[in-house]
Amino acid sequence: MVSCSRCGNRAVIDERCKEHFLSDFISNVKKTIVDHRLLSKDEKIMVAASGGKDSLCLIHVLNGLGYRFSVLVIDEGIAGYREKTIDDLKRFCDSLGIMDLRIKSFQDEYADSLDNILKKKCAGPCTECGTRRREMLERYSEGFDVIATGHNIDDESQAFLMNLFKSQLQIAARQGPVSGLKDMGFVRRVKPLYLCSEKETRLYTILNGIDVHFSECPYAVRSFRHSVGYELNKLEEREPGAKLGLIKSFLSMLPGLKEHYGD
Repeated sequence: MVSCSRCGNRAVIDERCKEHFLSDFISNVKKTIVDHRLLSKDEKIMVAASGGKDSLCLIHVLNGLGYRFSVLVIDEGIAGYREKTIDDLKRFCDSLGIMDLRIKSFQDEYADSLDNILKKKCAGPCTECGTRRREMLERYSEGFDVIATGHNIDDESQAFLMNLFKSQLQIAARQGPVSGLKDMGFVRRVKPLYLCSEKETRLYTILNGIDVHFSECPYAVRSFRHSVGYELNKLEEREPGAKLGLIKSFLSMLPGLKEHYGD
């Protein structure tokens, strides 16, 4: 049995016991919020959720830190998948006493589900989905000061590499713990889990007894992001800390990118 390096109790990850891991996780999120000025408790906050582990983790952490917020979920219409995550989200919000859960759907907005849209079009599923999700997120967050999302180190390191591979540094300039360029006129988007790994968010939900389906969108395997993520995971296995190192390098470059591309 591996023991916690601080107290000698049974370790659950990286020589840390349950108590020390959870304490470190919360401290990491709090530090990210403070260092990057992501949120304040007098702002009107919308949490953009999917019902997956990352968004439930984010809701749990922000609720525990005393933030008050509404929750928005977009139902794209992915049969056998999205209805399960929405059910998880409903139960979870109810358990925390979060009453303002807003559910908006592609069916109501575009008169079709993503499943049907993809039967009619040749574009990649993530392109078709992402464009519509961004439109709806912006539309239904009107009146809010900030949108919080559950993006983590894995998501962000994948996104950075994707933009490098496609020579899209102007898009990379809009990434980071705070998304968007100032002159775009969108609601500010922030990522409190920016320096938490997917492995850590998964463990956080398990240790806190959060009921969630650990499943991936069935269309994800067809995406460029999936290929990049697969290779990054193999690299992380060989060189632990590679994803964090990549994100730290990106953050050091970000001020120059923003200046060059107009922020």
